[in-house]
Amino acid sequence: MHFSRFFVARHLCRLLFARTLRQKSRSYYTRHKNKCIYFVLLSFFRNFAGMITIAVEIIFWLCLALVVYTYIGYGAILYIILKIKHLIYRRESEPILPLNEDMLPQVTLMICAYNEAKVIAEKMKNIRQLNYPKEKLCVMWVTDGSNDESNSLLETYPEVTLVYSPERKGKAAAMQHGLKENRSEYVVFTDANTMLNTDALREI
Repeated sequence: MHFSRFFVARHLCRLLFARTLRQKSRSYYTRHKNKCIYFVLLSFFRNFAGMITIAVEIIFWLCLALVVYTYIGYGAILYIILKIKHLIYRRESEPILPLNEDMLPQVTLMICAYNEAKVIAEKMKNIRQLNYPKEKLCVMWVTDGSNDESNSLLETYPEVTLVYSPERKGKAAAMQHGLKENRSEYVVFTDANTMLNTDALREI
């Protein structure tokens, strides 16, 4: 009987102690609830800020790599490819041309120009310096839609074939217009403000 009372008392003490602990823990949680939420949110935002920082760094380096590739990398890769191509397919330093100029083909040098009167004199001077038989070279100017002095200036050059339409439809349409009037075996297109080297037509 004495032992039973002892065990009952011990059990009651345990229950009271456990209840006291639960009450204390609840009281501690109630008092520090806001602090716990603050630390949880702070930890979350720190991790989120770190992820954003890493993402921004990755985007920055990708953009920098793209800029470097655009201005340097593309040219460097193209240069390496051309060097490799030249090593594989060796070409003679001098182009193979017919020794007899009579064997050279008829060529039309076509210039599609819109209001390019300012550069006509310089362009014609450059054309006259080309190393190609004059009798095998047809100089064709297509000036569709031009309303400056281009046509009147070109008419002073006897070697020029002038193709003109008052309606402007764009460069592609002007090229097609010129091709319809062409009678040569080959056609070389060039811009009015682009100057060719002396042997350009022979090397082409």
